[in-house]
Amino acid sequence: MGMAKLVVRKSSDRSGERGGDAESTRHYLAFDIGGTHVKYALLTLAKDGAVIISDKWRGSFDTPRRRDLQPVLQPVSQPVLQPVLQPVSQPVSQPESQPVSQPVSQPVSQPELQAELQAELQAYLIGKMVDIVKSVERSAGVQIAGIPVSAPGIIDSAASVFLTSGAVTCLKGANLREVLGARLLEELDSPIPISLENDANCAILSEVWAGNLKDTELTLFVSLGTGIGGAIVYGNSLHRGKNFYAGEFHDFHVPLGESGSYSFAEPYGWGFHASTIALVEKARHKLLDVLGEYFRPEDGKSLSGKSIFAMLDAYDVLDSSEGSLSDSDFRAYVSGRVIASVVDRWYVDLAKGLIFLQEKFDPHRIIIGGGVVGRDRFLLEVRTAVRGEEPEKWQTPEVGIATHGSDAQLLGALYHFLHRG
Repeated sequence: MGMAKLVVRKSSDRSGERGGDAESTRHYLAFDIGGTHVKYALLTLAKDGAVIISDKWRGSFDTPRRRDLQPVLQPVSQPVLQPVLQPVSQPVSQPESQPVSQPVSQPVSQPELQAELQAELQAYLIGKMVDIVKSVERSAGVQIAGIPVSAPGIIDSAASVFLTSGAVTCLKGANLREVLGARLLEELDSPIPISLENDANCAILSEVWAGNLKDTELTLFVSLGTGIGGAIVYGNSLHRGKNFYAGEFHDFHVPLGESGSYSFAEPYGWGFHASTIALVEKARHKLLDVLGEYFRPEDGKSLSGKSIFAMLDAYDVLDSSEGSLSDSDFRAYVSGRVIASVVDRWYVDLAKGLIFLQEKFDPHRIIIGGGVVGRDRFLLEVRTAVRGEEPEKWQTPEVGIATHGSDAQLLGALYHFLHRG
């Protein structure tokens, strides 16, 4: 199916979003399921081929986790109540007949509890998606022509099945077309086509659609988030691999550390050191170690990739200021100094992995996506880190960032939907 080069426009309830010519526009509600939250947006494919991303009909909700739904756990064994013993001197009356034995409730095993919990989490997630579809159709006054979905994990996209599901454990093994499709049919009385593709694959497909990979033979995509996802495009076609495992860079044994030796200690793999969540966890532990009791629990809960870089920028300002600092500024200065050391190490680990990918695949380009790439100086900082590792000239990767930022997965999911068999 040939398609025009991707042109994206933003809209605030305009350009045929509400009603409009049914022959000239089609409306899709795209979802990007992530480890921490699920994003969605109404995408309108206009007659001229442009994709209109609604500013009004978009949003996010927290991905359901174990802490959100915790069933009442039954104890493995019930305590046995001992009867009160009668004195020996008293005759023991014998019942005329033995009482009918009462059924004993069987304890629920831990695997059964886990399966029940995952089923509840999955039902909650699917229910939220169905509610959003119904709300958007009703409020925006449109009919949804399809639901493209981007999600983590190893995915059989042809069958819409999660072989694994990354941090969203409740979806492992699920056939999204069946579980979501059945709920939609029940609620709306009409079927809506659904597609499913890996999130990193979706992100790089948006680059293919935009024409940014037209002149390259081999491009790698690295997605930074709760782990490190990846995708491979060769000749403008997505390479999934025999077992849909191509591009799973998270577990790569990348030479890390000052000596450049391989890190096989637990936790192992590039994603445990250079993902966004790895940056957040390392920052949390370092701040707790340095600040001690002055590091409040709420400080740890509010940490994110965005807040870490905001602290780093604040530190740069305070570090260049003259004169004495107030108590709050001094605390921000100390925290920022700690963060600076963590971020520097994180960039080195990220750079080492990029160089490793360049040496193993020798791609024309490596594109990085994820929320952190929205930082203005991110591309400059990561390129500086790569140069700082002093690789051979022919090994230096050409690094870029995803064109459409946090919308890349949503757009790529739509591209996959439109190209599905």
